[in-house]
Order: sequence, then structure tokens, then C-alpha cells
Amino acid sequence: MKKILVVDDEAYNRDILRKILTKEAFTVEEASNGAEALELLKQTAYDLVLLDLRMPVMDGYEAIEAIRTELHNPVSIIVISANIDSLTQERLASFKVANYINKPYQLHTLLSIIHKEIY
Repeated sequence: MKKILVVDDEAYNRDILRKILTKEAFTVEEASNGAEALELLKQTAYDLVLLDLRMPVMDGYEAIEAIRTELHNPVSIIVISANIDSLTQERLASFKVANYINKPYQLHTLLSIIHKEIY
């Protein structure tokens, strides 16, 4: 079973994603900020990370940088965030982010991106 880490400061967003992804037969774990995500990534191998950019404690950009440079973890990362503009896209590409999707998103689009990255 494929493991996905959902990182978002909004419990509601994590809950929705957990329910959707569990129905799709994924194992899902959650973190409410980048710092929590890093701790989980040190302990567990994930097939994919779904990551919000705007979070307290450690935002998504800081988390991505730490995942790539401190942990040297090549895990696939999909950013789910509002207002992903061209500058954000360039920054995400420099961190080798697998993909991104704007909030609000269509469920079938999100699942299509996840399946493409994970299989």
C-alpha cells in the first residue's frame, strides 16, 4: 500500500484529503506544518508528500528546501496551494517539486496527478 504524507495547517483540509485518499487505498499520515513533516520524514518512507505552502512554524518552501537539502530525500512532492503564480512555479521547479495544483481543486484532477506521480 502506498504511503502519502498530507501537510496542511488546516485540520479540515487534512481530514478531507485523508478521507479521499483512504478510499483510494492509500495509507495516509498527517502533519500540521513543515517542522512536523520533517520529523515524520526522518522516521518513515513516504511515496508522496502533499504539501501546502502557507503554514505557521515552518512554511512549505522551508519544508521543501529542508527535505531536499538536509534530508536529501527525493520523495515526490505535490504542492496544493492557493495562488500559484509563475514566480512560485519557478521556485517550485528549482526544488524539483513533482507537481502543483491550485486550491480550490477538482477532485478528479488531484487524483489524476497523484496517481501519475505515485505509480
